Amino acid sequence: MFSGRMVKTSGGMRQNDLTLSYRGRVVSKKRSALASRQPWPRAVRQARVELGFTGFFPLGGRTPEGRAFLQRARAIHAAFKREPSLLKQEKVSANKSVVQEGKAKVQEEKAKVPEEKAKVQEEKAKVQEEKAKVQEEKARKMIDELKVEHISTKAEPCSTDDGVAQKQH
Repeated sequence: MFSGRMVKTSGGMRQNDLTLSYRGRVVSKKRSALASRQPWPRAVRQARVELGFTGFFPLGGRTPEGRAFLQRARAIHAAFKREPSLLKQEKVSANKSVVQEGKAKVQEEKAKVPEEKAKVQEEKAKVQEEKAKVQEEKARKMIDELKVEHISTKAEPCSTDDGVAQKQH
């Protein structure tokens, strides 16, 4: 259809009856529209918007956020079942205050990241300074030991072949 080789599918659908899904497959426009109006996917989409999740986020699972996500989706789904008129609305309504709170939390977390990075850098600098001090102390001790050895080797008396030290008269 989309490549222009055929006019109709085996089921009799033409190009204007078909569309591409978000996964890139050729699907019926009517079936796609029907599927997008199903209550559960709409409830999940609305819960994602309300909780401010973007990208991949598991529904349910072990994390408290995932469990809250699942609870919110179930609550919205139950509301859709109680009031079918909500399903007929084209746009997914979102609670603006919840979305704004979620965005504010995300902004706060983003603001904390540079501060935490600065603290980590300061701690690394302190550790480096301490390492440098320890190395200096080790070097000083080694130098002191070498000086003591050098002084002690100069003070030793000379010995003769028999192993007895000579006395000066």
